[in-house]
Amino acid sequence: MTTNPAVENGAPVPKLTRMELVYQLEGQDPATAVIHNRSLIAWDETRGVRKWGTSQESPFLFQTFILWHHLHRTGQYPSDFNTFRDVCIGCEAVDDEDGEPLEVPVDPTQPTVTPDLSSPLE
Repeated sequence: MTTNPAVENGAPVPKLTRMELVYQLEGQDPATAVIHNRSLIAWDETRGVRKWGTSQESPFLFQTFILWHHLHRTGQYPSDFNTFRDVCIGCEAVDDEDGEPLEVPVDPTQPTVTPDLSSPLE
């Protein structure tokens, strides 16, 4: 997440937290979206109702949901979240420092996934 060091009337304005995501939907070129607080709040409210994990427990669901919320709220994507999930090829947070996608940390307590998407414990 980045901060916005703005100045208004010569006085610093409080830094605002935002997240930049690079994403691609089926049949479209990659694009970038800047996610603000409204979409993060919507995630907090929705994940509790739907009994989803935290953003750390479900990082891909988190990023996909806040992207959908932003695009839906701004009129750039009219359909519901379930439809969006099916057409969203991918989305990744962009690093503040170098503009490259951030690496999502892997939870070492979770089993790894093999190339055929089965668990090695099966």
